[in-house]
Amino acid sequence: MLKRLRDESGMTTVEWLLISPFALFFILASIQILQALVAQNVAASAAREAARTYAVYHDAALARQRADEVISGTLPTGRENWANAAAVVQPFPGNSRIPSVQEGFGVAYSPDLAGAKETKDGAELPVAVTLLPVGPNLKGVNLSYHVVDQNKVLVWDGARTPVGDLNQRESKTVDLRIPQKDLELLQKGFTLRLDLVKEGQWWASQRGSPCRDVSGKDICAMLDVKKQLDEARKQAEEAKKQMEQSKQEGVAQGPAPEPKEGQLSMTDKPHKERDYDCNFDPEKDVKLYDDGVYCTAVVDYHIRTICPALPKLFNPDASAWAKWIDVSGKAVFKHELETP
Repeated sequence: MLKRLRDESGMTTVEWLLISPFALFFILASIQILQALVAQNVAASAAREAARTYAVYHDAALARQRADEVISGTLPTGRENWANAAAVVQPFPGNSRIPSVQEGFGVAYSPDLAGAKETKDGAELPVAVTLLPVGPNLKGVNLSYHVVDQNKVLVWDGARTPVGDLNQRESKTVDLRIPQKDLELLQKGFTLRLDLVKEGQWWASQRGSPCRDVSGKDICAMLDVKKQLDEARKQAEEAKKQMEQSKQEGVAQGPAPEPKEGQLSMTDKPHKERDYDCNFDPEKDVKLYDDGVYCTAVVDYHIRTICPALPKLFNPDASAWAKWIDVSGKAVFKHELETP
């Protein structure tokens, strides 16, 4: 009798060892699917807020801020330790002295790549400059930049863009001017490093405020996209004029032309990048589009996967062994007049 009980106990243990991996997988998969569904709903809400804000105020930085508030109020963003890391003063090439605690302050830079545009003598990049509640108010400051290649400084004194006075918690958006000679360096893949300057006195990076790096390739890629959009818009206008002329002349209309291969299109799928620094970064994961009539916002959120094959369930183009599950929300609002 005792031997029989031992045999049954051993069989039960073996059965449990065989079943437990599958049971654990289904439990974890159920939890992660529920997490992804919640994240998808929150991303959709964030997209609605961003699109509504962009349609009313036409301010990309404010729209991204609203999306960030919705996401961070419900879901982890993975940026909780960024503020502490940014507070650590890193040595920067060209610093002539060590900043002291008494004179230190913090400045945050939020570049809007979608708003970059070409000018006659180069390009302009909208940047929101915010003075953090650390240190004194600033008067008569300018936004500038350095062009760097890793740790090598190629251009130290970049072009100046007036910001004026900045009080604590105040944010101002200015169009950073980038001359053609510096734009050519960015086209080669060098980095634009944003920095605030008080003429003849200090650079913000020398007084303890971290800079903000912007990839030159990203800036130039956005300028190229806008060129293509402008060309496509011109072609559409010319085609419309030709159609109107044909109607007036009584010429029979043929079938609509097929879209050309490689034609630009807007999609609500997350970008192809698969190795993310955090779950949500408003600068990269909030994409805004404005065609003059409708404002569209696409918000992506990334969940680190703990079960294989789940990423492919949410995105058929993803690998079954991807590290992240990508979910996104999309919203479209019509242009509205800005309220006073």
